[in-house]
Amino acid sequence: MTARLTRLLASALLLAGGVIHYELWNSGYRNVPKIGPLFLANFGGSIVLAAAVLLSRRATVAVGGIVFATGSLTALVLSRTVGVFGFTETVWTTQAIRTLAAEVGAIAALGCALTMQHRQRPPLLHTIRAR
Repeated sequence: MTARLTRLLASALLLAGGVIHYELWNSGYRNVPKIGPLFLANFGGSIVLAAAVLLSRRATVAVGGIVFATGSLTALVLSRTVGVFGFTETVWTTQAIRTLAAEVGAIAALGCALTMQHRQRPPLLHTIRAR
């Protein structure tokens, strides 16, 4: 798989996580204080990051996607354990499992894309000597 295809996969997974958050927001989470606006922000952030990951080869964009997905994943796990902003769920629903898969997949795909991009670049010392 090429770095470009890996970024495409990562972009799709970031967007999938956001779409799930939007579906949950639309189905009633909008009424949960603090959590509702965060679900909507997750959706918006995922759109922006998915586009950026797809259109940019910058490592900082990929790292931003990893940080975003890790934060979303952390909030998901915390919501099922100790709670987030006083909100706790105990059931691992289908949507929670889909979100878990999307976030973990995005983190893995972005990590692979970063690794592939790094391997495609010539070593710095080689570049300096070539001048």
